[in-house]
Amino acid sequence: MDEQSKRASGWIYPGLRIGEALEVAEQEGGLVLICNRCGHVYGPVSRDPKQGAVYREVPLAEVNPLNALSPRDDMVCRQYFCPGCAVMISTNVHRRGDPHLPDMELAPPEANESSSAAG
Repeated sequence: MDEQSKRASGWIYPGLRIGEALEVAEQEGGLVLICNRCGHVYGPVSRDPKQGAVYREVPLAEVNPLNALSPRDDMVCRQYFCPGCAVMISTNVHRRGDPHLPDMELAPPEANESSSAAG
């Protein structure tokens, strides 16, 4: 399948931009997610990019002063950053200590091909 056909079919392809800071790139091992500002590799497209990021937890009142009025003090804003250039790639609100939740899971084209062939 040529590049134009891949783009038209909605497949994941090198150069596909995801949000403001993530992009799909091709490496020897397959398709990966990279920072489109500094080139940091987050990992394969099948893995959530937050696993290759750094993060910090801040009180909700730091994000917006109105949050200081909340009766809950166990909630935090978890901000995820590129370890190469510090651009923020994601932010989530969690209870302090909760596990990280994935933002996305992308299936590489090979997975799309095999599921199409099976169905």
